[in-house]
Amino acid sequence: MNASQVKSRIAYDKIRKLILTGKKKPGARLVLAELERELDMGRGPVREALMRLDSSGLVHNIPYKGLVVAQPPTLKEMVHLSEAHIHLEHVLAAEAMSHLHEQDFSELHKLMAQMREGSGNRFGSLNRRFHAVLHRRAGMPHLSMMMDRMLEYIELHLNMNTIDEATCRGVDADHGNILHALRHNDVSLLKEALGDNLRRALDIIRRGSSAGQEHYKPRPKMSFSLKESSHPAFFNFLGLLSPLAYRLQILRARRR
Repeated sequence: MNASQVKSRIAYDKIRKLILTGKKKPGARLVLAELERELDMGRGPVREALMRLDSSGLVHNIPYKGLVVAQPPTLKEMVHLSEAHIHLEHVLAAEAMSHLHEQDFSELHKLMAQMREGSGNRFGSLNRRFHAVLHRRAGMPHLSMMMDRMLEYIELHLNMNTIDEATCRGVDADHGNILHALRHNDVSLLKEALGDNLRRALDIIRRGSSAGQEHYKPRPKMSFSLKESSHPAFFNFLGLLSPLAYRLQILRARRR
């Protein structure tokens, strides 16, 4: 990676953080000259970072308006995306189980400790980093990339909502159960703990939506299968990130 690429990566990480932490709100314009001053960086790296963020979906280029921070998925979309997320998160975690090292467990414990001490927008970031450790060790880069995108959606919503102490304790307990399952190669407990953790995040999003303008009737239990899930948001999500989307659509068609 040359110096120009390094600067572009730094600019990307900084702008992405501004978006995920809510400092740049959905719909906010991203003006190149203003970002140059705010980040104290040159035009080239900032422009390249914005192009990358546009292709990732965190930023949209709107005609006659320019680049703006994209709106996060609606609650209804998040419900359907979560069905896929729970299934694929378990696949990645189960694959990672036999590849985790002591330094990985140390990192996971450290992130849990930081989440207990932290508050506000750090909670969503630390939660994303916790799951990213498992994704990294799974050895499935395409699925990991897709799940990282989903975790960005969750982080955006978490940062827009107040997370009470009881919920923080629940998330901590979920993470503890995930670690216990990973330590003891307990696939059944791992699936249950991951499901509880991801549904808890969805409950936070539901409460935030109920407090706002959007209402959506919650589902008591979520399960996922390619045959049953036909919501377009799921395949839009896949299509933004990986050519696997096309193969999954073909598979669905064959199973009908």
